[in-house]
Amino acid sequence: MKSRWMKLFVYMMVLTMLLAGCASGTGDAGEEPAEEEPAVEEPIIIRLAHEDPPDNQWGMGATHFAELVEEKTGGRVDVQIFDNGQLGHGIDNIQQLQTGALEMTIVGGDLVMLDKFFKVFDLPYMFRDREHAKKVLGGSLVDTANSKLAPHDLVLLGMWENGFRQITNSVKPIVVPEDLAGMKIRVPENEVRVAMFREYGANPTAMAFSELYTALEQGVVQAQENPYGNIWGDKLYEVQKYVSRSNHVFTPINVLIGKDFYEGLPADIQSAIKEAAMETGPWQMDWIAGQEADWIQDIEDYGCEFNDVDLDAFILASEPIWDSVKADLGPDGSAAIDEIVNTP
Repeated sequence: MKSRWMKLFVYMMVLTMLLAGCASGTGDAGEEPAEEEPAVEEPIIIRLAHEDPPDNQWGMGATHFAELVEEKTGGRVDVQIFDNGQLGHGIDNIQQLQTGALEMTIVGGDLVMLDKFFKVFDLPYMFRDREHAKKVLGGSLVDTANSKLAPHDLVLLGMWENGFRQITNSVKPIVVPEDLAGMKIRVPENEVRVAMFREYGANPTAMAFSELYTALEQGVVQAQENPYGNIWGDKLYEVQKYVSRSNHVFTPINVLIGKDFYEGLPADIQSAIKEAAMETGPWQMDWIAGQEADWIQDIEDYGCEFNDVDLDAFILASEPIWDSVKADLGPDGSAAIDEIVNTP
């Protein structure tokens, strides 16, 4: 009897274990495998450096460009802006692009240091007005300019507006070129601008823009020439008294990206960045047109006096500069000048 109960006990234990094993196996077989979460694609970071404030024509153009790039790439590209010279100025940023230490920059007339073709954009009284400039900078001239930068490992994505330049000083109103006689005026590190103001009778000093406010404040120079956006944005009106509406040069700003970096991007990203740069140009020029009256009012409210110049006298005094630049640039430069002048 005892043996019979023992056999029954063992039988029940074995049966229990078998049932538990089956239940476990059935449960494992019925479980859905856990789904793997898709990997999150990290955005491509583009650092864009420039030397101007965030709220003038440079800074607002950069911000609009960054927003367009994000929109066009669906967030695959993140343009991070470093303004106010945080990462250097002008030629420093260009060199950073060439070495891969930086991805993008916006610069003014510094490109003339790389290729004399860019002297074209320093000719006085070449652009008639903003609409004329908008047509030129939205056309094939950008491609021509870009071809000059390929040997320097740079890509020109677009050209935006810096603006029509005005003469300011702390001495007297400037009406005719002779009023500049002997006046110490700061100009960019640009031989065409130096020659231009020497032709007008001034005593030009080439100087980095980052040094300008202090030079005016300390009397190292008495005068300078810049667009309203720079006079306002960098508060140059605080150390000047007279603003003469000369409109002597329209200067573009140049949107650059490192060639190796750019060519390493997917083709659709390259296209989106290029499109964003070209589309920002007319947007930025319209934005400036809407801001200039306010900038002028702020400058006038601070105490600066405005006056008109004798444009005919300045245009006549500029003729030797045209002759000199055309002779220096040869056929390529002359063709570019003709393209600009003949753009309706």
